[in-house]
Amino acid sequence: MAATVDTYRFHRFPDLPPEIRIQIWQEALPEIPEPALFPFQKGGWEPQPLAEDDEYYNEFDDSNLALIFDHEQIKGRYFIPLTLVNQEACDVALFWAREEGLEITYTKTKRLPVFTRHFDIHDTLYIPADKWDDFIDAPRARMREDDLLEPGVARISFTLTQLAIPDTVLQRNISALRDLMDNFAQVNSILVLSESEIPDSTSECMDEIPLARGYQAHSNGAYTWDNSVDEFRIEGSLDGKDPATRLMIKGAGKVGRDLSDEDTPIFRVQRAKITDIGVLGPTVFTPKSTPATRTKRLLQWLRNKKKQGK
Repeated sequence: MAATVDTYRFHRFPDLPPEIRIQIWQEALPEIPEPALFPFQKGGWEPQPLAEDDEYYNEFDDSNLALIFDHEQIKGRYFIPLTLVNQEACDVALFWAREEGLEITYTKTKRLPVFTRHFDIHDTLYIPADKWDDFIDAPRARMREDDLLEPGVARISFTLTQLAIPDTVLQRNISALRDLMDNFAQVNSILVLSESEIPDSTSECMDEIPLARGYQAHSNGAYTWDNSVDEFRIEGSLDGKDPATRLMIKGAGKVGRDLSDEDTPIFRVQRAKITDIGVLGPTVFTPKSTPATRTKRLLQWLRNKKKQGK
């Protein structure tokens, strides 16, 4: 006799003692990927008064303003499928998220919880291809707003030293890295991802805040500027057959002369990849699945997780 779907469902799970059920939910809680890629969002450029010892301070200028990029205004979103299992599992996930310092909001339509955290200095700002021009122009666009037209700005400060871009930025403009250096000279490390490997950010918890994703730089090599000989050199080995790597090398070559003229000590480009899709925990739950199906899938996921840990 063929087995039915019900044969594989754990109908007695609700009869387990609450302590055991909660322990199971806690075992299913994820780890927050750090560092993470945070997609660029408009905003974050704020005026601040210059200190009197700042080299751009002018005692005869009443404004003395600097335009500072405040990275702490950037947020990244996570989706935790455990919240879809049942109310008990959701409560465990919500308690854990608060303990981890995540902010919790709710979608307007389905009232699903959305978990966010602020950009940390160890994270990396990711500039999608369709936001590249907005990113490059962002400080000037802010200076064109009414509150800064009259006083003006004496200095622009962008303190992040590492950015990530998709290879399509270089496909559209092979001189994109040169444009970046012209506007944000502090940046000395570029991670290049293949856009075909970047998953769609659409999910059941879609919100205005983009997904933050874990990433990993390729360990097999990088293309690094050698200031002693005024040229790039390969660290390790690079995959010359990889289209994104070839674009990365060609794009870096466009900034070589500028790096030499500016006597830049450090500049490197390196391939990287996405290691998660902004979904924390088992990805087998959807709002349309039944509680019994979710419980069964969760238990299977826990068994697989235990096997991998051995």
